[in-house]
Formats: sequence, structure tokens, C-alpha cells
Amino acid sequence: MRQGLKVKRMVDRISAVVFLAVLGLAVLVLAMSLAHPGKVSSGAFENPTTSAYLKVTIAPGDTLWGLARQYYPDVDPRLATQAIQNLNGLADAVIYPGQAIALPILGGELATQMAMARDAY
Repeated sequence: MRQGLKVKRMVDRISAVVFLAVLGLAVLVLAMSLAHPGKVSSGAFENPTTSAYLKVTIAPGDTLWGLARQYYPDVDPRLATQAIQNLNGLADAVIYPGQAIALPILGGELATQMAMARDAY
């Protein structure tokens, strides 16, 4: 009977040590993410930026898909459309005549990065 009690106490101590180690690690990660929000991220493409862009005024009948195909013929239109939305802070693909939007200067890699920033895929 005494042997069983010793084993139970040992298991309880080990469980407590493991719990405290995991808790300490979680607190450390939380503290790091609060202290350096840009350094701890969920992905490599979280906040891509581009300073090169072209300003365009939307004409009647224009769509983001059409602009993507017109200005980026060598880039997948889904990626280019998402990159345009990301650069302009658009929640969806709705645009209006007279609206001024920025079109990023893209290469294939930058388009992919900008689209993945908002989980296009």
C-alpha cells in the first residue's frame, strides 16, 4: 500500500513540473509577442509592402479582375486581384466609377506574397 502511495506522489510531482514548464513556455511566448509584435508572426508573408504603385481612376464597367488581366497579363488574375485589394485595403472586389485606387508594380513573386498576406489561397 505504501509503495502505491509513493508512486502516486511521484507521478503528481512530475505532472506538476511538466505543467509548470509548459505554462512558463506559454507565458514566455506571449510576452515575446506582446513586446515585439512584428517579430513573432504566423507566416512569412504577413505584412508585405510595396512602395511602387500606379494610381488609376476607375471607369464605368471596370472590375478588379479586368484591371488585373489588363495590367498584369503574366500574373495569375486571382493573385493580382488580391494584391490590389490588399494594397488599397479593400474588403472585397467592389469598386466604383471615379474611385482612385493604387495598382502595385508586381513581379510574380511579389504578387504571390501580397495575395498570401490575406490568405487568398
